[in-house]
Formats: sequence, structure tokens, C-alpha cells
Amino acid sequence: MKIAYIVPGTGEAFYCGNCLRDSSFIKAFQKAGHEIITVPMYLPLTLKEDVNRAVSPIFYGAVNLYLKQQSPVFKKLPKFISNWLNSMPVLKFAARKAGSTRSEGLEEMTLSMLRGENGNQAAELQVLINWLNNNYKPDVVHLSNALLIGMAPEIKKKTGAKVICSLQDEDEWVDEMRTEYQQKTWDLILEKSAFVDAFIAVSHYFKKLILSKISVPENKIHVVYNGVNPDFYSIIPDKNTLHSIGYLSRIFPPYGLDILVDAFLFLKKDKNHNDLSLKISGGYTKDDLPFLKGIKKKLKEQGQEKNVFFYEDFSEQAKKEFLNSISIFSVPARRKEAIGMHLLEAMASGVPVIQPDHGAYSEIINATNAGLLYSPNTAEALAETLNRVLTENELYRTLQANCRQGINVYFNSVKQVQELYKIYSR
Repeated sequence: MKIAYIVPGTGEAFYCGNCLRDSSFIKAFQKAGHEIITVPMYLPLTLKEDVNRAVSPIFYGAVNLYLKQQSPVFKKLPKFISNWLNSMPVLKFAARKAGSTRSEGLEEMTLSMLRGENGNQAAELQVLINWLNNNYKPDVVHLSNALLIGMAPEIKKKTGAKVICSLQDEDEWVDEMRTEYQQKTWDLILEKSAFVDAFIAVSHYFKKLILSKISVPENKIHVVYNGVNPDFYSIIPDKNTLHSIGYLSRIFPPYGLDILVDAFLFLKKDKNHNDLSLKISGGYTKDDLPFLKGIKKKLKEQGQEKNVFFYEDFSEQAKKEFLNSISIFSVPARRKEAIGMHLLEAMASGVPVIQPDHGAYSEIINATNAGLLYSPNTAEALAETLNRVLTENELYRTLQANCRQGINVYFNSVKQVQELYKIYSR
């Protein structure tokens, strides 16, 4: 079976759970001996070359796409200029300079993409389909998210492939749109869902949320948890002696780093936590800089900047070292996530997780017993829960023992591939 996996590129300027899911999924399929190719859209998958997976050219180049959507003038550019705008150096430069990932201001482009062959990107869609037919001839085309679903009708009609579509965090993009565009977006996703053979929701929580937005048949949405490869991660015994809290996610308000910092400041008032440190990684965009500067200013005013460490590198090896250096993990997100890949990475490293009791966080922790939930999502409640795990050694050892077991049972990428392949085969 030949699988083409279509995924938006980001250049990896910040920790992206959806991107990690895609990468983990593709590597697990390759390891299992299946034939799969990555088809990136908009931007490179990473600013570094990835020699470990088969990758097609980049389609729907972000610079060209944006310019053509903004003005009809750019639709008439000479071919050599369009080709230059789609070149790897230009796209990598755009990825480095991208200052925002917000949907506000991109509503018309989102609707146009969802219209597929009837949108402004019809020519780009045909280029992608021609490449698939002439170079790969897939049996299955898997779309990374429902915002790409506008391509489904033409892909299905002109390649003959089955179309699968993952569902993860589309609501985050749609909810940030101006109000008058939100229902239009869900209506188009519903319209195009008729051309999708199966949807893959990453949690039961998110399946329920999607069903509240679009009236697709419930049996068309399959729940397959995201997975990680536990063999990649290592576990250090007695991690509680490290006495360090870790945060690994994009540094911006929805993921609640400010809540964690305030909880850390509460804990530092207790002499039992004199040696406690906070380690932060995950990257940010230019939009996030004021938020980050505000956090650093508060830490300096409280005299705690020497106990808080920021890590710019979150490549695979750097993440592994980061997770080996902490004893407990928390990303107190304000928004309800569809899954939370950062939790799976921490658990695979034997690090208990402390999360607000909402979204898929509740589902993950209730399934694995590899962490604790708290409510409400305040610094005080978080500090109290962190303190329990940091000071109660027996509780810590129990949670840590459950970490790798929970990954093996529920969130192992090998099992993810087996479940997805069954769906493809049917």
C-alpha cells in the first residue's frame, strides 16, 4: 500500500504538537515497512534537511499563496518569478521571519483553500495532483488536518486514492477567526467531508468536539491516539532528586507559562524548595515576544531569574536531554487541547505530568495514572499540586512507574500504525 501524507510545513520555529504527531506517525510507518511519502505544503517541514524520510517538493508555496490571495496583480507574475518565490531559500527565509500563526486576517484565504478546485488555489491543487499521479500513484492520501479538506474532492476524483483526514486542534484556528467567518468555515468542512473516506480523531474528547461542530456520521470518525516511540526516550532513576520543573511548548499566553511561573514563585517561598529550578523550552514567534519579556521581567523583579533557565534548542536530541534534566512537567494551558504531544514525550521520559483538568489532558492522565490533574487552572492550585508531587516520595515513584507503562499501553506509535493500517485496509 502506497501512502501520501500531506502536511503543512512550519519551519519548526516553535514546538508544534501537530508537527510532532505527523513526524512520529511517518517514522513509525516507515519502521513497520510501509511505503509512505511526506508531501509538505506552504513551508519546509524544518529549516534543516531531513534525510530520514521520503519528501516530495513543497506545494502551495506560502509566499506565492499569500501574494496571490492579497492582490490579483500577483496572479499574473512571470513564471520565473513565481518559481523563485517557491524556491527553497525563499521559503526557508519566510519560515525564519514568520511572526504569526494567527488565523485573523487569513480568513478569506482559509475559505478559498476549503473551496478547493473552486478557490484561488485551483492551479496549485492541479500541480499537486499531477505530481501524485506522475510520480507516486498513492493508494491512500492522508490529510494532516481538516483545514486541508478542500483538496479531497479533486484528489479522490483524479487519483482514485482513498482520502483519510486527521482531526486535531482545528477549532483553535477557527475560533481565532473573526466571528462572521467561523460558521462559514465549519460549513465548508462539512460540505467537503462527503469526499473523505475516514476521519481520525486523536482523542475521544476531540471527536465529541468535532461532532458538535459538523454533523458527519459518528461512525465515520475513528479515535486513534497519537503515539511516540518509547525506544527513543531514556528514563533516569530517582528523577525526583533533580528537583526541577519543566515546560516544553510554544511560549505564548494560551499555553499558560505565566501561570506556571506564578506557581513556581509561590513554591520558592517555601524553604523546602530552595534548590527548585524551572526549565523552559519550546520556542516562540515575534508575536510572542512581549509575553516572554513580561515573564522575564517578573522573574527579575522577584529575584528568581537565576533559578529559571530558557533553552532555545528543542531539536530531537535537545528535547531528550531537556526531559532528562527535569523531575516534573507542566504546561498549564488555558485552551483545551485535542491531545497534548508534550505530555506523551514527558511520560515516555519517566517524568510525571501535572495538568489542568480539561480537554484531552483529563483523558490522558485518567488513562495512564502518570500524573495529577488540578482545578481550577490557577497558579495557587497548580502550586499546591506540584508541591504534593515534589515532596511525597511514594506518590512520585508511583506516578513515575506509570509513565512508561501508560505510553506502552495507550500511546505507543507502533500501536498507532497498526490501528491506522487497519482503517486504511478497510
